[in-house]
Amino acid sequence: MQETEQNPCNDLNTLFESGRQTGQRMPEWKPPKDDDGTLSCLKIPPNPNREFFNCPETNQTMLKGMEFFVIDFHMKTTGNGNKYIVKIKFNLEDQEEDAKKFFTGSPEIKYMLDFLKKYGLLPRKVKMKGEGKNFWLE
Repeated sequence: MQETEQNPCNDLNTLFESGRQTGQRMPEWKPPKDDDGTLSCLKIPPNPNREFFNCPETNQTMLKGMEFFVIDFHMKTTGNGNKYIVKIKFNLEDQEEDAKKFFTGSPEIKYMLDFLKKYGLLPRKVKMKGEGKNFWLE
């Protein structure tokens, strides 16, 4: 990198600073020592303003018959009504990068999740059950 050329990572700190002025919450971040020009080298933290979880997606059909821990959930309004986005882990000790999420519109699952959250019972080990397109937790 030439001396007259500015490191683009230095500008990112300025962008983060300007984000605070607009009310957007930006995470603390420091540029990498060796910037190879790729996005992945920056290791940008997940967006703290995001309404749903920053992890890979799975689905209820794939989870059918499996036990896992429900960690948290959020409601998301979609064109097909209100869906819950559910964050799960297969072991409580799993790292955040091993978490998964699934979307559900199942009234039975939504009721169960609301109940668990209201009474502070999360995380909770559950088993996904289903028949056809109907799913529930046991």
